[in-house]
Amino acid sequence: MLSGPAMTVLRQAVACCAVAAGLVAVAGERPKGSTKAQEAAAERVFAEASRLFQRQQLFELKAVLERLRKAHPDSAAVTDTQRQPSFADMLKAVEGLGKFLVVRRDGAAGACRKIQEAIDAATPNSTIEIQDDGPYHEKLVIPQDKPRLTLRGKKTLWPVIVAVGEGGAALTTGAAETTVEHLVLAHQGAGGAALAVQRGPCQLRSVVLGAKGPPPSLALVTAAGATCELQSCIIAGNATLEGDATLEDCLWPRCDEEGLAAKGAFKAENSLLCHVVTTGPAELRGSTVAQGAMFKGKPSLALDCILYKVAAASDQARIEHCNVYPGGFLAAAVPGAKCFTADPRFMNPRDLDYRLNPNSPCRKRGSEGGDLGCRYTTEIVELMKKAVELRNRRLLIF
Repeated sequence: MLSGPAMTVLRQAVACCAVAAGLVAVAGERPKGSTKAQEAAAERVFAEASRLFQRQQLFELKAVLERLRKAHPDSAAVTDTQRQPSFADMLKAVEGLGKFLVVRRDGAAGACRKIQEAIDAATPNSTIEIQDDGPYHEKLVIPQDKPRLTLRGKKTLWPVIVAVGEGGAALTTGAAETTVEHLVLAHQGAGGAALAVQRGPCQLRSVVLGAKGPPPSLALVTAAGATCELQSCIIAGNATLEGDATLEDCLWPRCDEEGLAAKGAFKAENSLLCHVVTTGPAELRGSTVAQGAMFKGKPSLALDCILYKVAAASDQARIEHCNVYPGGFLAAAVPGAKCFTADPRFMNPRDLDYRLNPNSPCRKRGSEGGDLGCRYTTEIVELMKKAVELRNRRLLIF
């Protein structure tokens, strides 16, 4: 039997052979023949790939992985299978990608001139990037046979898609796993919608939805079973949510008395909402509801919120650590732990600035010692400015 030192030497030799064969790298060891400078360069590229992987920017990730494999094939960044994520994990994520399609109104460099043209040409798991501000006057439809499609505006741009006339939607998603990013979707007419989600799940990131028209014009409508996740979005107008919906870091400045009707499970966190009516399970955390909330379903929770008023169909609705002003508690709604009534002293509600003045009674009154209501992050401040800009351009009403 080999002694301890001899066994260590043998293990190191086996590990070096495995690395040289491209099979595995031992965490913390530099592969044979690789210099510190080369390893450092590989690690920088790997870090870039990891960021893209976390953001699910798969087409960009694919190009970076190819660069890493060609320039540093024997580096620990490529061969170390113990990393989370590993090079192999990321490589698997980009397998089976569809097309990368570009839309520009001028058709430069072979780009599609119409967004629907790009959708029609896309295969499943494709990305369509709009590389100008538009406006595009289209009623877009993503059919059922094109799942995992991403429709996005190029970074720093906010392409505008406007549907005019009665009925229809600026965008209808009939395929599963649709992602929409950095776009303005507006419907100007009667009985239509900015976005109609017929099949989920659908993810919205940095999207503006607006409806300008008489009821029943909607900013957002979702079908039963069609889940929708909204992150850092602006919504101006009514909505009918048959499917489950989750909002995070969103601004919803306008709807009528029963305009935001959530019939599936509804959850909002760190968001500004207009008037919320829920008939399914509901959860509001760290949010500001400027026109009030009506809880008709069970279970229902409002925690660390500022509510203009709150009503409930059952006294089992939990309303805790909330400021309810000035409308108070209505129907079966009863104040829970640490609730109070006081002017929250917002900065400038007309321009969506619901930040708290320094002397606001809502400061440090949360369940964990933080402020009540929507906390304006840097991203939310930018959304606020964008919403006001679009209002000034008459694309949004609030």
